[in-house]
Amino acid sequence: MEVSPAMRAAVQPPQQLEKLRIVRLAVARGDAEEQLRLGFFYVEGLVGVVQDDEEAVRLYRLAAEQGHALAQLQLGIAYADGRGVVRNEEAAARLYRQAAEQGSTDAQIRLAHCYMLGNGCVQDKPAAARLFGQAAEKGCALAHLALGKCYLEGDGVVA
Repeated sequence: MEVSPAMRAAVQPPQQLEKLRIVRLAVARGDAEEQLRLGFFYVEGLVGVVQDDEEAVRLYRLAAEQGHALAQLQLGIAYADGRGVVRNEEAAARLYRQAAEQGSTDAQIRLAHCYMLGNGCVQDKPAAARLFGQAAEKGCALAHLALGKCYLEGDGVVA
């Protein structure tokens, strides 16, 4: 017998329900970290909540408006994928930029790809290469690969 997501969410161990209660209290107080955490719960349908992308986006937005870099990144991904919101590449690039300015390596890479392809922003290959370089300096293997490709193809760099 297949169990529906709603039924699965309703039947949770007491410790998970208590965890959810505590997280919801923190969210109600405006705690950005817990808004992000509850957003993750909604994306995945974890810890007693039914999967709901729109609710996840609402929670990510609350945390992002407080300047939470990971929430900005997650909200940007939602806009890029059209998950829980109407797809909007400009909004995605703007949110990636906000998170990248706070040093988020993942946001730097995503924003670099936006610049490289002109997705949601004006194409700017030198800016893309700089962002790949910043992420590579932090030891990100994907950024090293992307920066190497920039040099190999002469995209945004002077060899």
